[in-house]
Amino acid sequence: MTGKEERAAWIYYQLKRKRLTAAEVARRLKVSRCWVSQVIHGDKKGLRVRRYICRAIGRSYERVWGEKAENRGQGSGFRGQ
Repeated sequence: MTGKEERAAWIYYQLKRKRLTAAEVARRLKVSRCWVSQVIHGDKKGLRVRRYICRAIGRSYERVWGEKAENRGQGSGFRGQ
């Protein structure tokens, strides 16, 4: 398993622990499931999705993605739902 695959598996596991799925993240952010999957697998940046996932699983951006978040003035998308 590559580092990207391991990270994706870890993220899916963390979401599952919080009783969330990638599909639910997509619904809450009004994006496609495919987009969320591509972000989780590291194929797309998707800063809003990345930040939402971090808030939802209670981990820092650096811990989850291994880099600092770029600040583009976007909100996290997390509304405590």
